Amino acid sequence: MSGGALLGLFALVVLSCAAASVALPVLGAKAVRESDADRTIAIPITDLAQLPEVCARTGDAAIGWVEERSGALNPAAIFLAVLGPIGVVVLGAMWFVSKQRGVVVEVPLSSAARDVRDAAVKRLRFATMLAIAVPFASLVLLSLVSLSTLGIASLVVVSLAAIGDAVVAAHRARFARVRVRTDRDGELVSLDGVHPEFVAAVQAAAGKR
Repeated sequence: MSGGALLGLFALVVLSCAAASVALPVLGAKAVRESDADRTIAIPITDLAQLPEVCARTGDAAIGWVEERSGALNPAAIFLAVLGPIGVVVLGAMWFVSKQRGVVVEVPLSSAARDVRDAAVKRLRFATMLAIAVPFASLVLLSLVSLSTLGIASLVVVSLAAIGDAVVAAHRARFARVRVRTDRDGELVSLDGVHPEFVAAVQAAAGKR
């Protein structure tokens, strides 16, 4: 197979994966009033186990609890994948460290909010795998086939596009879920992106204690 044919096949696979990455959040996702989930509330760390059964994203009745962690990895870190295997190793190490630190909060969510969150997380995972696989495959292709300057430039553009898509997916996933922050003393935990009715329920519950 010629270099041009290999490049065309590679581009077709990447474009197909990118299309699937964009379409994935639509599957099973329900509409959520995310425009209302714009509040922040600071909660004593000792009260996290007593959050009310009100969805933190929609203000509706919660049907379950989802773990969210503080100290999440910056979405821009995915650009390390462009460095090839070394960048992927560094990215993996940063991800591992981010998982070991921070505070885990069990956040109450409704069925609709959980569907949107899960769809965004699935898209992020798919886009991240694509962002790691495409630059790596590009390096393999360059080592096997002699390409023109245009072919090399095309691989660079496709690799950067895959990484950029992962950054966008990470940004969307971040705002489809409740963000957790801790203060310097570790006594207060701030929940960002929550619904006003959830804030009111937390404050009402605190007033009864």
